[in-house]
Amino acid sequence: MERELTPPIDASKAIRQVQSHWLSGLIHELGGPLQVARGYARLILEEREGPLTSTQRRYLNAVLENIAKIGTLSRELQYFPSEDTLALDRVSLRMVLDKAVRAIPVSSPQNSIRIVEDSGGALLVLGDSDQLGIAVQDLLSVAAEFAGPGGEVEISVREDTEKIALRILASARPNSAAKIRRPELLNACKTWRLHGGSASVDEGDGFHVLCELPRFRSFECGEVASAYR
Repeated sequence: MERELTPPIDASKAIRQVQSHWLSGLIHELGGPLQVARGYARLILEEREGPLTSTQRRYLNAVLENIAKIGTLSRELQYFPSEDTLALDRVSLRMVLDKAVRAIPVSSPQNSIRIVEDSGGALLVLGDSDQLGIAVQDLLSVAAEFAGPGGEVEISVREDTEKIALRILASARPNSAAKIRRPELLNACKTWRLHGGSASVDEGDGFHVLCELPRFRSFECGEVASAYR
């Protein structure tokens, strides 16, 4: 009797399946402890066990805020990059930024926002040009909306041996009703992290965004780097 031959296992496909199941399980397991921690913190804030001092209340609010951030990041695990998630190529962040800046109507009388750019070098990263472009445009649009007429948006880009840092600082005109659009911010920050970088938003004094991406070294892409020198 002839034995039925089975095709060999595709190792790369198999490990992707394992990664997918592992991530799904991890996301599910993280949800329970975070929900419990959030619940107990809220019970204490409701003073079920006695009154709180202003300092204790401030600490507990900080705990809840960070639990919410952990929950958001854990849900992002399901977007772990795969072969069909990003169209990766060498991307000039300078060109992406210039295109996004041109899309903001800074010259209109209703929106007299001054944008200051401080960038140099090739600013080369490995990423999806379209997705990075959308993320930068969203960040600048939110910053422009925050600044409002008479406000100011400042853009600064720094490049070192390991990373490229993009800072966006928006200052609103005194007594303006500044608004922050959450969905655009969340999606833009998620795109940055999806590219192996980091993103943070500070809404304390003004509107400050710091985004960092790994630098794509010039010796790894000399022909592209030379084109932008």
